[in-house]
Amino acid sequence: MKINSLLSTIVNAASILAISAVAQAQVPPNLEYNGYLLEKNKAVNGSRAIEVKLYNVKTAGKALATEKIGPVQVIDGDFSFQYGSKGISTKLTAQNSWLAIVVGGKEQSPRTQLLSVPFALKSGDAQQFATLGQDLTNEVEDLKSTIEKLTNQLEELKAQVESLSGDDSTEEPVDDGTEEPVDDGTL
Repeated sequence: MKINSLLSTIVNAASILAISAVAQAQVPPNLEYNGYLLEKNKAVNGSRAIEVKLYNVKTAGKALATEKIGPVQVIDGDFSFQYGSKGISTKLTAQNSWLAIVVGGKEQSPRTQLLSVPFALKSGDAQQFATLGQDLTNEVEDLKSTIEKLTNQLEELKAQVESLSGDDSTEEPVDDGTEEPVDDGTL
């Protein structure tokens, strides 16, 4: 049945597109931090134990998340590290996210407000696209189910038509609404 195979191909193609759209929309969880560290007004050299804390306020408040980074090498005051692989990035909010750097157990001041960069704004578009892709996948699954039901109903109707169209001479002719002309002998 050509219609079924065509519909099946369309549904499968839509499913693949929707799934690939969702897969491509994944955003890496890691963030990067670069800083400059002074101790007693001198640039630090050496390794320091670092952790980060995420807050939703500029000062005070309770940390929403904490992540231990471990020892970080500091050279002439400059240091950098990545964080977020342990889930802190999932706690970021669109409204207010403030990052505190903790060095050797002491929280540094001031906290840094985390703001969007152009790529992150586009990433938000990708997240919305991923949601739309998931919605499309769900709709495609519903469509597949509907097509299967309709195909089954079509097969049942075909079987009924075939059983009714058998050569049974005891059946009365079906009135199709047209009348045969009757010859009553008049002109």
